[in-house]
Amino acid sequence: MLRHVIAPSSGWTKASHTVVRDRRMNSDAKILLLYVQGLPESATGRPLGELALKLEMKGRAYQQAKKQLIEHGYVHEWRGQGDGGRWVTEQLFTNTPLTRDEARAVRARVSPEAAGPTRVERLSAPPPSAQSPTVGEPTPPSAGGYVPEEEHVDENTPHPPSEAEPDPEPKPDPKPGPDPEAGHRPTPAQEPRAEGTPPPPRPSPQLTRAEKVLLSLRHTRRELLLGVGEARALAVEAAKWLERGLTESELRHGLLAEPPKGGVRSAVGFLRHRLTHKCPVA
Repeated sequence: MLRHVIAPSSGWTKASHTVVRDRRMNSDAKILLLYVQGLPESATGRPLGELALKLEMKGRAYQQAKKQLIEHGYVHEWRGQGDGGRWVTEQLFTNTPLTRDEARAVRARVSPEAAGPTRVERLSAPPPSAQSPTVGEPTPPSAGGYVPEEEHVDENTPHPPSEAEPDPEPKPDPKPGPDPEAGHRPTPAQEPRAEGTPPPPRPSPQLTRAEKVLLSLRHTRRELLLGVGEARALAVEAAKWLERGLTESELRHGLLAEPPKGGVRSAVGFLRHRLTHKCPVA
């Protein structure tokens, strides 16, 4: 084999043999790594996904490339809540693989504000504004975010007082008719609940814990992001795992272990299949 190589100069990006010969990363991950490595300092304030768009890399291709860079120590992320409760993601890019502890040390050196605890963890929420106290007695929160369907706001709303009416003119005695009190009987919605009637059932502790586990999966794998309604629907199947003696950590491991090579197209479909077909036998 003949080879003609020009020595790299300005305007070139140097690629280490560790990156070029690494068979664990695909070409998209390597190209994205070399592209970001050669950018000027003025472009480092943008997120990795925005830089990938410059290479026409998006969707599943970008997710797969980013996943490989994170797994092999080239990209590190820290997530937390900043001012106003907004979630903030801070990314660290390096052209040499680093462990999690090494990445924290580099991050503290590059960004002095991030020394010690993560910067987003140290950001405190704004102080509460001065407001008048709410009228009425406090009500206890519902467990797990569930609101019983039988409770309606209209049932507990008092009727406004009727306005005083002028004395009517005397009229002749009316003809006997139906009982006048029949029209003033309370409607079923206004009737008080009979004593001894059990309150509406609350969700089981396993159902609440299962929902929290499902909502937390997005912090480990972004592609498993679920809405509250989706997590609540899947929590019924996930609670069966906890009822059979598994811990929350074992449930989370069972859902995250052995991810599909082609990625996850539908978080709901993937998790429903896992919960149904890999549920341990009682």
